[in-house]
Amino acid sequence: MGKIFGLESPFMRFMDTLTNLIILNLVVIVLCLPIFTAGAAFSALHHVVYLMVHGEEGYILKDFGRAFMQNFKQSTLCWLIVLFMVFILGGDYVAMYQADPGHYSLLFQVVIWIISVLASIGIIYIFPVTARYEDSIKNTFKSAYALGFYGIFRTLAMIVITALPWVLTALFQYFGIFAALIGFSLPAYICVYLYRPVFRHFEKKKEGGAQ
Repeated sequence: MGKIFGLESPFMRFMDTLTNLIILNLVVIVLCLPIFTAGAAFSALHHVVYLMVHGEEGYILKDFGRAFMQNFKQSTLCWLIVLFMVFILGGDYVAMYQADPGHYSLLFQVVIWIISVLASIGIIYIFPVTARYEDSIKNTFKSAYALGFYGIFRTLAMIVITALPWVLTALFQYFGIFAALIGFSLPAYICVYLYRPVFRHFEKKKEGGAQ
């Protein structure tokens, strides 16, 4: 029993990680309520979970607060662009599925789905990129799409993992408890393992080009 509940035991490390993820998720939800601050919250979340994966986190809330303030301007501007993209696509879906059957051609619907996937490929990387690099808004989006297309299968997995808690919540209401506790933080934590090799590839390539 002593080994199970020892501070360095796998069980206690798991419980520590889970507790930190719950804390992060609740903080992100609170900061998403004003909507305007959501982008900085997502960026800070990715900063902290990246540290957690590497065992470099200190005090979770302190790390989060520092990243939130440091990346606030860039993350917020990126978030406003993402919101605009989502608003446009969302309007298309509402119009498409509330219209009479046959009002929109199958080709139009396929095009909207393709555009949505292409938008998601960049959006899924925006906040990991803002959490890791300081750059112009234009270069941030360019980097996000470059990373997204390079590791396309990892990217598609990230999209599914990120959306899954909210899709399940929409289908089964009791999943709302899970989403409220770790719906943002757990997918972000898992995604670090997927995008970390992609970041490393581009960073090594950049270092090699600079020599």
